Amino acid sequence: MPRPLTGARSARVPARRPVRRLLALVLVLPALLLAGCQDEPEPEASAPEVVTSDIADVEVTGEPGEKPTVSYDGTFEAASTERLVLEEGTGPEVQLGQKVSLNYLGVNGRDGMEFDTSFDNPAPASFVLEEGQLIDGFITALEGVKAGSRVVVGITPDDGYGPAGGQPDAGIEAEDSLIFVIDVLSSTDVLERAAGTTQEPLAGLPTVALAEDGTPTVTVPAGPPPTEPLFQKLIVGEGDTIELGQTLTVHYVLQQWSDGEVLESSWAKGAPVPLPLVQGQVMPTLIANLEGVAVGSQVMLVVPPDAASEGAAEPVTDTLVFVFDILDAE
Repeated sequence: MPRPLTGARSARVPARRPVRRLLALVLVLPALLLAGCQDEPEPEASAPEVVTSDIADVEVTGEPGEKPTVSYDGTFEAASTERLVLEEGTGPEVQLGQKVSLNYLGVNGRDGMEFDTSFDNPAPASFVLEEGQLIDGFITALEGVKAGSRVVVGITPDDGYGPAGGQPDAGIEAEDSLIFVIDVLSSTDVLERAAGTTQEPLAGLPTVALAEDGTPTVTVPAGPPPTEPLFQKLIVGEGDTIELGQTLTVHYVLQQWSDGEVLESSWAKGAPVPLPLVQGQVMPTLIANLEGVAVGSQVMLVVPPDAASEGAAEPVTDTLVFVFDILDAE
């Protein structure tokens, strides 16, 4: 989902009343003539608008593993965010902080239109189930569900994209309730920090001190920065080696060499982030140095401005220092 499922909460409430379709319009036009006079026509009457609010009244057809079809009467307005297990699996229960592999179909309750799906993709989607990284309703849908299950969830605007003002690119308005059908394939634990064998630091490079929770503090040495990219493994992990094209799950800190200012930190945000190791999506220097590193490693990369500017929307004017904890690769 996002990520199609991210929102602001990250991804957390505006007035309600979605537009509804009129199901029927009945015109009553009596033509009684009394003493040569025509009565005024009766006022128009319309059939009541149909609203579905219980997720149990939403029909889901199709076998687990296949792309489902969703149908219901009128519009869907979730009274509360609620999930229903359609087919219970036999695997372990999904826990917060785990990486979940799944397929999903997202439908807008206002008009029944599909706005996102992974069923049409060659590979399943995967997310780390972290509060603040996905919309609240998606976490409600997955937490505690057994791997192998198919679930349907109705999500209120407050637990969906309402706090973000909707998702216009997906046709989702702030007042829209959402329906997701999710096939939960597997859930696995994700490292919380790098783990492995600590390496001796190289002379002349920034030093890294770790807090109790693993948060790195980078100290830049005095003197001019290097003119070529420099790479060091700080901790060598014991997981699989990273391959080009994979999406990594990383914790990272990014700061400037000149003044030590921290520009970005996933540690400060409280959750790791995905990093696609794909040409054109990330800095080429990252791809060149992260490919082949073992999951569980912590690495430092010093990138001069010319290398950091490759493929960037705007020129980079300072040498950058990255420290990555590589928690997963898929």
